[in-house]
Parts: sequence; C-alpha cells; structure tokens
Amino acid sequence: MGNHGISVADLNSNGFLDLIFTHWYDVRSYVYWGDSTGYSASNMQILNPGYCYGGSAVADINTDSYLDIIYHRGGYGFHEQEIYWGSETGFSDNDTSWYGISIEASGGLVADLNFDGDLDVFCNTITPGSFSYIFWGPSFSTNTPLPVNYDHHGMFREIGNVYNREYYEDYISSVFDAAGITDWGTIEWDASLPCGTSMLFWVRSGDSPTPDTSWSDWYSVGNGDSIPDNLNARYLQYKTQLAFTNPCYLPSLDEVRVTYTSSRMISASVDIKPEVINLNSHGKFTAFLTLPAGYNPHEIDVETVECEGAIALSGHVAAQRFIAKFAVQDLVGVSPGPAVEFMVTGQLFDGTPFSGCDTVRVIGHDVTTAELNCTPNPFRDRTEITFSMGQSIKSMELKIYDTSGRLIRLFPINQLTNLPVNQII
Repeated sequence: MGNHGISVADLNSNGFLDLIFTHWYDVRSYVYWGDSTGYSASNMQILNPGYCYGGSAVADINTDSYLDIIYHRGGYGFHEQEIYWGSETGFSDNDTSWYGISIEASGGLVADLNFDGDLDVFCNTITPGSFSYIFWGPSFSTNTPLPVNYDHHGMFREIGNVYNREYYEDYISSVFDAAGITDWGTIEWDASLPCGTSMLFWVRSGDSPTPDTSWSDWYSVGNGDSIPDNLNARYLQYKTQLAFTNPCYLPSLDEVRVTYTSSRMISASVDIKPEVINLNSHGKFTAFLTLPAGYNPHEIDVETVECEGAIALSGHVAAQRFIAKFAVQDLVGVSPGPAVEFMVTGQLFDGTPFSGCDTVRVIGHDVTTAELNCTPNPFRDRTEITFSMGQSIKSMELKIYDTSGRLIRLFPINQLTNLPVNQII
C-alpha cells in the first residue's frame, strides 16, 4: 500500500500504544488500537486524510486534553495540511481542519518553536527549488518559508512523552534482590538538571521477586533521604519522573545508590497445630512452614529447626510446606495464656536463616523459667550475664545469637550450684 510513515501514541488513553500508518499512494490512514492482546485488523479504524507522503504527527494542538493527528499531506500534487481533532469519541472524517498553504509535504514536526506557549508545525517539502515552512500556532495562518531543494523526508522523534506528548518521561528500574530481609538505608542519585528541568523519585519494596499486590505502595523520596523502616523487605525498586519545560534542555540520570544492611533473614509463614497446647501433656505439636516465593522448602535443614527451645523431632515437605514435629515437653520458657506467640527458627542448607510466628492458646502448669540480665547491654568486649532459675533445674544451655539469627556462642552449663544467682563472664 506504499506505507510512508508511522506515528505512535496512546490516542485513547487506555494505557496501550496505538499505531497510525500513512501512505503515499493510498488516501487512507490506518489506526491500529493497542490493547492487552496487541494489534489486529479487527481492532482498527480507517481515516481518509488523502495522500500523506510526509506521514503524520501527534500532539494536543488545541489543549483540550485529547491528542490530535496532524497529517503531512503530499504525493500526486500540492495539498493543504490537515488536522484530525481528537475527542472523547475518537476521530472522524467529519471533524477535521485544513491549515497552511498548498505544498507537497514529505515530513514534519510539531513543537513550540518560538517559545510562546503555542505549538507550531514545521513541514518539509519534496519540491525542488522551493521552500519548507513553519506554520505558526495557534491559528497556523502565518508562516515562515525556509529554502529547500528536494527535501526527501525528515527523520524525527516526536517531542514529549511517547504516550501523551506531555513534557516528562517515567523510568522504572529493575527489581533489586538483597537475598534476604533488608534494612534499607538511604537513597541518593547523581543527575544533570538544566534550567527548567526537574526529577522526582519513588521507591517500593516487597518479598516476592515480581511486584504484586503484596508489595508496598510507591513512597516519595528526596535525594539523600532515608528509606522508611516499614519498607524493609527483600526486594526494592525505584521509579523516577524526568520533567522539562523546554525540549532543548533535557534532564538526565547518571547513577542511583542505595545503602542497606541485610540480615538475610527469611520471613516464613507459620501455622501451629493444635491451636491449644497443654504443657502438662507428653504429646507433640506440629508447625507448618511456608517460605516466601523464590525459596524451596526442600532446602530447610531440619536439624536447625527450633520452636521456643524445642528442637524439631522430624520434618518433611508436603504441598510446598515444611512440616516439623516438636515435643511439648521440650518447650522452654513458655507460660500459659490465651494468646502465646510461638516463634519457629531455622536455616536453609546454605546457611540462610528464617523465622516465623504463630499465636496459640497455652494451658497447664508453667515450665521452669530463667531470668537473665546482661551488663552492659548492648554487648561489648566484656559482658557479664547473670541468671536465676527455679530450684528444680540442674542443668541448662545458654545460647547467644547475632541479629541475623546465627548462633555465635553456646554455654553448656551443667551441675549448677544451689545458689539462686549464677554468673558467666
């Protein structure tokens, strides 16, 4: 059909780009409407602007918030140029305007060339020894001729956002994986911002590798700001909007830096059964563990799985959940109550720690508890730990973990004295 030009924009504001095809020996123009399935001949509109050797351009000429199509008419003689006005109902051959003088256009560009706030149209022509023209908006009734000799097409990138032609562009980064639950620090960036330009930034986070409804909303940040604690998660993504007032001076983003501290701790979902635990029983209880997306429950090392001091008796995987069995009598420091939090901890075979909690009802007698005091607190090179316990306890273990859940010291304390207070230095 002699395709001779294409414009791309979201003409109907549905979030998908539409395509405008023109031809040099076909009076028809084909508008392919984009949607979630792509493009098809069944979702296409035919307009009749005439021969368009110069293709088309898209802009909101009359500032009514609807994009218009400017057809650069040429081929088989001289023609005035034509605007198809956008509206709530789309485009029609009965809602157009002619402008300018008769020329044989071979290309064109829409821009505010004299910075008066109104869009102008530049049309280049193929006619030897003639002129190309700037038609001055908003009426396009006046023009400035520019000498030309056989200007055979112009290669132009239309100014403004490819979707709506407004003076900004959005950029969304790839997703950064910190390999574990992360305490995000600060975000800062290096950018070039000429006069009249600006840059806005947002961040969001989540625990799934692909953003979904479980992720946080976008949070606005400034250069050098701290990322709030409620965004702490494994994955992070940023978005920026680069805006300008004069397309001769555009902003640019050079580098983005984010500081963070990663504990690599995985947040697991835990379901304890039964929902009532009797401390006087000699039975067992079960913890059903679900790891976040991207982690394999088969990688859990059962020998590291504990729940409130009780070491897992066994563990296996079923339906993508790790199922661990514990003995009630192995629980340490658990007191009766209507809503007692049970924390399950452990590690994957590669050493990555995980933890998760569930709340159950606990009945029966208290188990023996110990009271601990550390001086100074937080720990330093020399720290004194004092503890007291019930008289029935003859031996115990004292474990010290770091903030990532890694065991760093184990004190097997046997044959304790009968004194009510003991010390470890």
